[in-house]
Amino acid sequence: MYQVLLAKFSQLKTSVKLHETNKDATMVKFRDNLEAYVTGLRVDVSNLKTKIRTPVLLCVGTQMATAKEMIQTLSEEAASLAHRVRSCSGYQDRFDDCHFSMHSLTMEEITQIVFTEISDIQSDLSLRKLLWETREEWGTLFRGWKNCFLHAIDVESIQKNVFKCMHTILSLEKGLPANDVLTNLKQSVTEFKHKLPVIVALGNPHLKPRHWEALQEITGKSVTLSKSHTIEDLLNHQDLVHEWTNNLTVFSYALEEWMTCQRNWLHVEPVFNCLEIQRQLPEETKVFSQVISTWKEITSKLQNRLNALQIIISKRIPEILKNCNKHLEFIKKRLEDYLEMKRMIFPRFYFLSTDELLAILAGSRNPESVQENSRKKCCRTVAGKCRKKHV
Repeated sequence: MYQVLLAKFSQLKTSVKLHETNKDATMVKFRDNLEAYVTGLRVDVSNLKTKIRTPVLLCVGTQMATAKEMIQTLSEEAASLAHRVRSCSGYQDRFDDCHFSMHSLTMEEITQIVFTEISDIQSDLSLRKLLWETREEWGTLFRGWKNCFLHAIDVESIQKNVFKCMHTILSLEKGLPANDVLTNLKQSVTEFKHKLPVIVALGNPHLKPRHWEALQEITGKSVTLSKSHTIEDLLNHQDLVHEWTNNLTVFSYALEEWMTCQRNWLHVEPVFNCLEIQRQLPEETKVFSQVISTWKEITSKLQNRLNALQIIISKRIPEILKNCNKHLEFIKKRLEDYLEMKRMIFPRFYFLSTDELLAILAGSRNPESVQENSRKKCCRTVAGKCRKKHV
């Protein structure tokens, strides 16, 4: 038994010595084979990147099924490449222990480069996958909405999905090159978004036959829609939808300009009621009077009128109000210059806000009013002088 073990041990020692002798040559051979494998892997990664960036996946003429099948196949290839790269990176520790490295780069550096390329591939694939998924989802939603009755519209759900699609489209525009698939999708979503306010308005369950008759009278077009019709019926009235969308936009703009004009007017009106201000700012006073006259004229035309929309459009009210607001901005700027001059003459006015100083100037003939405002931030001596002068 001893002789047998001795013989076996001698064979083992001989085998170990042989492996030790051939170790370096074996490692060099393995390194060379691995270098060739990694080089081929990088070629495969480059080829896959080219296939992913094919124009076919960004062409509106590509069938949905074809695009989805291509993306699925490319995703599987990307996953296989990623697995191969991870396998290669596992050999780094062996080379580190044996003090071996690739000819030009370490295995860690090479695998990191390939991992970066794989990450780019996965990003490109994800964007293209999201593009076609969004296009498919939007098509499904749009077809469902077209067959929905006007009185059964879920406005909140529609608005939520439209916002979601627009948000996704904006993200895709940042990550993808310009392409007609995304352009076509964005155009479809945007057009529907612009029509949504009209769809909601005409789907109002409180609309009566007389409302439809009034709508027909205003537009001069035959309107046969009712709450039992679908959104598709409404979309067939493209001209009507477009006209009403524009009209409502104009009406909304006119209201905004109107409220801005009224707010600015009320802000500076007390100042121009003061004769001293009128004397010192004659040009601004004249312009302000013209603005007030115009505003009152517009209000008189629209007061208690059921055809306010028609009047606003026919009389070019938005343009007139916009011009009034420009005049008011001019007046406010000149008032600021005037107040700055007053502050330079009497520096204590720097402690007062513009509104407080305007209130003082507007009530310059009322000592009690001046006293009330000056007491807030000016020194008490100023308030006392105002009171003594009044006495």
